[in-house]
Amino acid sequence: MTDRAQIRLPGGLWLEGNCHREVILRSLRGRDEELLNESAEALPAERVSGLLACCVERLEGFGELTPSTAAQLTVGDREALLLHLRRLTLGARLQCLAQCSACGESIDLDLSVDDLLQPPYSDWRPEYETRCPTPDGPLQVRYRLPTGADQRAAALLAAEDLAAAQSLLLRRCVIEVRAGDGSLIEPEEVEASLLQHLPRELAERDPQAESILDFVCPACGAAGRVLLDAADFLFRELGSRRGELYRQVHRLALHYHWSEAEILSLPWSKRQRYLGLLAEGAEWTAS
Repeated sequence: MTDRAQIRLPGGLWLEGNCHREVILRSLRGRDEELLNESAEALPAERVSGLLACCVERLEGFGELTPSTAAQLTVGDREALLLHLRRLTLGARLQCLAQCSACGESIDLDLSVDDLLQPPYSDWRPEYETRCPTPDGPLQVRYRLPTGADQRAAALLAAEDLAAAQSLLLRRCVIEVRAGDGSLIEPEEVEASLLQHLPRELAERDPQAESILDFVCPACGAAGRVLLDAADFLFRELGSRRGELYRQVHRLALHYHWSEAEILSLPWSKRQRYLGLLAEGAEWTAS
């Protein structure tokens, strides 16, 4: 399994009129796992920005990412990077658990990262326009797609007031609203219509932002759908190993006499390879 990959973002980061889409991404290191462990209480969007800033080695025409720059990436680009990161680190196969809403049966879904990744978007712009129907006639709406920074801002409200969080996300993404006669309208004045129309537009423009999995329950035959959140999935996988990281560092340091910094700089797969060799040696000694 390769440790690095050059990937093309489905969208790309717009800066000063230029779109940056080509990325060099590396797999997780022990120090990245340590960062995730230390930021366990932070908002998911903040953890994603920090992780991407560590693992994106280069963004075409831009260089290394900082957490604040990673927060400017659209939700779909961040999801794509997390999926690629998961493949580079733990492999392409995913085991996902879903539950049938009709009978309550738990269902194992065997997935591949390749099946979840969207191709690069052919029509990618820093902003878009749409006609939004209202009881008083259509509106012309100019908007942009949500970013990691928008996710973070909305998440601060979501725990207490989901409706307020949705409203905030809308206000952040709507650039301008005009009536049929060309006059400007405050988005708050037509918020109900925007909330009814704009989410569909956002989903169509950035399909990588949500990975919807369709399944049929083997127990009752009912059709079902489940949303796969790449960040939540990856954090859960790595979180199940929380506490194991330092035990692994201890084992490798004890045997190979490497420093903590040297061990934490190893790619995840290479660290597991050395641990596997130690386990084989212990089995051979025991026999």
